[in-house]
Amino acid sequence: LVAIAGCLISGTFIHFAPDHPVVGPNWMLALATACVAHFAKQALQEQLQLAASDSLTGALNRRYLVTQLDTRRADFVRSQRMSSLVILDIDGLKALNDRFGHKAGDDALKAVVDVTNQRIRGSDSLFRVGGDEFALILEDAKSHDALTVSNDIRRLLREHLSDDRPQFSVSFGVCCVDESTSPDDWLERADEALYEAKQGGGDVARMAS
Repeated sequence: LVAIAGCLISGTFIHFAPDHPVVGPNWMLALATACVAHFAKQALQEQLQLAASDSLTGALNRRYLVTQLDTRRADFVRSQRMSSLVILDIDGLKALNDRFGHKAGDDALKAVVDVTNQRIRGSDSLFRVGGDEFALILEDAKSHDALTVSNDIRRLLREHLSDDRPQFSVSFGVCCVDESTSPDDWLERADEALYEAKQGGGDVARMAS
């Protein structure tokens, strides 16, 4: 396709088969324009994905999370569309790094992303918020739905970790958009639920109270 686009842009005439007429310049120009627009759009999408992504895990980054919280909160105010925010945190990542090395810690972060992506839908979004903390926005989901997803991720993660790999667990804090008063409050309430989960020993999911 790239080669064809190059021919079209340069004005080269193309014979598709001996019994077909030569393609005219006007048609070639239109096709060339469409090809250029397609490749430009594809390149822009790739650049935006790189700018919004965490380089280690491929999850979206914190800056993009902030814009999505604003968007999902606005959707709720405008049309009562529900979304839930889940904050998840690896239990004892520092101890894992100290005992097995930073590669083991990096592998744990990647495992969380891989397992989470297996469970969530294409409309949901996963973000890396900090060192060992992630955020998950589940569209069209209330707190109990998000709690189910969180516990599914916990179960899948246990199944994913074989006996020859360092073991770890993850804690979750869940808050539905209708339980918050602003994007900042939404994030804060999910953080508080996560704190309660960690204080209880971790490896559990808690809903905002």
